[in-house]
Amino acid sequence: ASVAPKRGVGVDVSPKMTALAASRHPELSFVAMDAGSLTLQEKFDYIICSDLVSYLPDVQGAFMEIKKVAHDHTKVLITYTNFLWEPLLRFAEFTHLKMSSPAQNWLSAMDLENLLHLAGFEVVKRGEEILLPINIPLVSYIVNRFIARLPLIRRLCLMRYVIAKPRQQVMREYTTSVIIP
Repeated sequence: ASVAPKRGVGVDVSPKMTALAASRHPELSFVAMDAGSLTLQEKFDYIICSDLVSYLPDVQGAFMEIKKVAHDHTKVLITYTNFLWEPLLRFAEFTHLKMSSPAQNWLSAMDLENLLHLAGFEVVKRGEEILLPINIPLVSYIVNRFIARLPLIRRLCLMRYVIAKPRQQVMREYTTSVIIP
């Protein structure tokens, strides 16, 4: 809803969550469906996978399904949590500062990019955001806006993102020269 699409479709594996989302955002469509087996019959300009890949049993399979609902100019935005934060997030769950979550796939940036490549996507942009996830007036703004963008510091950010698009298939006619002396 925040991106205000002309036509927006939300997908979640939980029928309860899609029903809740539909009640909050009647202007959008919601379907209960597994990302590993999409049955949508249309193509989309933008596909947002917000904190999804960490919970998928088959990440490459889901990317192959996403490719089915993408056209040549589709942009796929994938956000995921930096695996360096796992110990701190587990501690936050243990102390009830954060809701507990099921076991996750902790993928590195290279793992994710390789899986996208295998599914027929190319990465057009990547980045990191949010070094200080709690709100401390002025301090959070300065840390997240300026310090988090420093070359080595940015690798420590909580959230990572990748923007990908379907890879263009270039058909080449290969020729061979055989020279016999």
